Amino acid sequence: MGRKIKAFQPLWWLNF
Repeated sequence: MGRKIKAFQPLWWLNF
């Protein structure tokens, strides 16, 4: 899941 988090980093930090 490390790869997914890295690719979705800009998405999850925007969610917060």
